[in-house]
Amino acid sequence: MAIISTSNDTVHAVRSLLRGFSIEVTPGDVKSLDAASHLLPAGTEVFIASLPKGTPDQLVTAATQLRRSGVIPVPHIAARAYANLSGLDSALAQLSDRAGVDRVLLIAGDRENPAGAYESSLQVLQAGVLEKYGIKTLYVACYPEGHPRITNDMLEQQRIAKLEEASKRGLR
Repeated sequence: MAIISTSNDTVHAVRSLLRGFSIEVTPGDVKSLDAASHLLPAGTEVFIASLPKGTPDQLVTAATQLRRSGVIPVPHIAARAYANLSGLDSALAQLSDRAGVDRVLLIAGDRENPAGAYESSLQVLQAGVLEKYGIKTLYVACYPEGHPRITNDMLEQQRIAKLEEASKRGLR
């Protein structure tokens, strides 16, 4: 593990600069994970990307490291990455048990072909599996700039449906 060597003044300056910003790391990027673990103030949310070739184990390992350092891991849960409810269930169980995850960014995942039954993040939300594992806060993607394969009307309909479903399930 690489430890970043910096003065207290530098660490304080970086922490002050980063308050209120969204931070994202990738599971296999040891340097970024170490930096997030050592430089970010305790309680900072750190989003963990779900990469097309990544595995749930990599996501869990990154979330666990971040939690141990005092920041709050927010893994991306990409609906299209899971072949079935069992695989999704297992990943969420590990994220909850090992990393204390209580919030996620739920995305469809920009894969052309889903690995299984889930094509949209709304389907995962409707499955009820998030609240089963203590997820209390939900972030969703909405593409305010538009998406090349999804009409703006469909994006708006999906955003509203996700917010309504989350509210119905007691998720923030």
